[in-house]
Order: sequence, then structure tokens, then C-alpha cells
Amino acid sequence: MLFRKLIMEVGLVLLALFTLGLFGKQVLQPEIILDPIGVPEDIARRGYTEIIVAEQLVDAAFNIRFDTCSDRPSFL
Repeated sequence: MLFRKLIMEVGLVLLALFTLGLFGKQVLQPEIILDPIGVPEDIARRGYTEIIVAEQLVDAAFNIRFDTCSDRPSFL
């Protein structure tokens, strides 16, 4: 009975630490938010809508960050 209680408590502590770790990783992850960017009609007709252009800019910003920080430790 004591062994079962100990296993349950250790399991709950590990689950809590795992959940905290996931939460911390999500909270500390940088996020870029852009409003839709106005585009001319001829560009929009080609499929580059306001939202698509904003998403591509966010992707480009993340790629720049990844390219410039890939050789540095993650805490810098």
C-alpha cells in the first residue's frame, strides 16, 4: 500500500513537472503577429492576398532569426 502511494505521488510530481515544462516552453517561445498588409488588386488576383503576404513576411522573419542564431546557444 505504501509503495503504491509513493508511485502515485512520484508520478503526479513528474506529470506536473512535464506540464510546467511544456507550458514554459510555449510561453517563452517568441511570436510575431502581423496585421494583413494591403496589396494591389493585380497581385491579389495572382493569389497573394493580404493574409498570405503577412504570413510570408512572418516566415521570412523566422528564417532570418534561425539563420543568424543557429550557431549560437539557445539562451542568447
